[in-house]
Amino acid sequence: MPRRVVKRPWVGRGKPLSGDAQETDLMQGRRGAFASEDERRAAWGENRRRLMAAVNPCTRPAAWWDYEAAKPLDPHRPHDEQLYVLGALTPAECVAFEAWCARMHRSVDSLPRPAFRAPDPRGTHLRAA
Repeated sequence: MPRRVVKRPWVGRGKPLSGDAQETDLMQGRRGAFASEDERRAAWGENRRRLMAAVNPCTRPAAWWDYEAAKPLDPHRPHDEQLYVLGALTPAECVAFEAWCARMHRSVDSLPRPAFRAPDPRGTHLRAA
């Protein structure tokens, strides 16, 4: 029996951006690649999943800070610390951040509490802060 090929729509991967300049705009915040702010916001919405998967853990693209962050990015503080305080890290990122702080002899207790706490190594589940 012949194999049937099913073409899948461009779902979840976002509408292709028209060039590297647009991706750089969304990832690094270098403005000017889009005709308007509405076009930039729409491109972020369509390409969010792919762009979020492309960044390092405990970081977010510039467009995330522009459109989704509860507070604007403070350029004088580390991104991971700001994401931790906002409660915007995934549970895995939260565990990695807390482990990094322990290795660097930095206390997370001095930071404001995140919206949730990641499971500790003993295996407890997420709990309210």
